[in-house]
Amino acid sequence: MRRSIVKHAAQEGWDIEHHRTPQYPYDTIGEMYDALIAGIYHVGQHNFSWNPTNQQTIWNKDVNKVDEKFKQQINNFDDVQNAVKTISLQGEGTTISKDRYAVPKNYRLEGEPDDANSFNEYSHYERLLDIKQQGLPIVYTTNNDQQNQIAQADALGELHNNFVKLLDELSNIWTGGDSSAFWDIMTDKNHGLIVKAQNCWKAGVIPKWC
Repeated sequence: MRRSIVKHAAQEGWDIEHHRTPQYPYDTIGEMYDALIAGIYHVGQHNFSWNPTNQQTIWNKDVNKVDEKFKQQINNFDDVQNAVKTISLQGEGTTISKDRYAVPKNYRLEGEPDDANSFNEYSHYERLLDIKQQGLPIVYTTNNDQQNQIAQADALGELHNNFVKLLDELSNIWTGGDSSAFWDIMTDKNHGLIVKAQNCWKAGVIPKWC
């Protein structure tokens, strides 16, 4: 009598059989996350504590934003699978027509509007395609003339100080602290890390992060 093999639900949705060794080559970020699911499945769900103590729920702490439909905290294996699906769909996305990679509505950010002027429905990949279609950005040449060295040193110093602030903020976040300063350090139009890196290029020096 032939015994039928009942597959676990995870096996139906993920390529678990393809990730049995660490040497498996990953061609995409999606495959890496696929391997994460496989690893948890093979090690056994019961071997994980699923303790969310140091996990962050940024949107839930902000009363001015609507809670997202997808969970930010991981409490069990189902949450892991949903988180991986969210990351994959917001990243590489799903092709719905030629050169279109839309994020399903349930996995879009609630804080961003769905309209013709928004990229909320676009995956990260499609956003990069849009940037590519805009053409090359402004570029700056390096310049090591003595008269520029002071400006270069100042720009590198400001970049370094901001990067230290970012590392401190990340350490604070992952030990259960508040995360409100993170985006200001990264994107503030006058003092953010992105602006500080751009100032280095403008001064003719390559940004150095430490």
